[in-house]
Amino acid sequence: MEVNIRYIGHSTFIISIKREREETSIITDPWFDQGPFYLKRVVPPAINLEDIPKCDFMLVSHSHRDHFGHATLNYARKNWNPTVIGPPSVVKKAKKYGILKTVTAYPGGSLNMDIFTVNVIRAMHPVWGGKDAVGYVIVLGNCTIYFSGDTLYADEVVKDVNNFKIDVAILPIGSAKFLFRKTVMDVYDAIKFALNIKPKIVIPMHYNVLKGTETNPEEMRKPLAEKGIKLKVLNPGDTATIECTP
Repeated sequence: MEVNIRYIGHSTFIISIKREREETSIITDPWFDQGPFYLKRVVPPAINLEDIPKCDFMLVSHSHRDHFGHATLNYARKNWNPTVIGPPSVVKKAKKYGILKTVTAYPGGSLNMDIFTVNVIRAMHPVWGGKDAVGYVIVLGNCTIYFSGDTLYADEVVKDVNNFKIDVAILPIGSAKFLFRKTVMDVYDAIKFALNIKPKIVIPMHYNVLKGTETNPEEMRKPLAEKGIKLKVLNPGDTATIECTP
């Protein structure tokens, strides 16, 4: 089984699972429009919606517009017919746009999607619209990918993730602030988080795309390398490939 993780920008990835002649496509936190004035992106997505032939599953951490955008919802309903996986606010938003194939994700739950399993992890995103935010541990054969969504560092979240042996951890590093308070991890929080969950590889996300999230992912490399953790920095459009045994 070959798994390709392509970075589109911000928290959007296309995870392609290739098994024999079958390919399954998962898009995380899909955001493909420019965003409103208060969530203005400064770097466009690596590809346009029209360039994505299919999306079988949308794996959505929460319902903020920079993670579950209007343009994506309209396009998905007309062209992809995906299954949307997300917390209650995400499912409600998907149904509002006419997407009927939904699975509600609650922290602690385990969702069997046949080709893969999704384990739902709590997230700490203390801002309006983020109270039911979650993260996910995706199990693909003998490989595990942790997609944190928007979360702060919290011992409770680390504890939940440590129920799994993580191969690839996708973590936010560009802290966003609301009323001068952090609502997402910064690069130093992400280092601490990674050192506590001990994945094989860390892929940074949620930085340098949305105004106010500027940071340098290379600051992570040395402290992670000292503990045997590889940093894989993907520019928008880049792909990381991992091999998994079914």
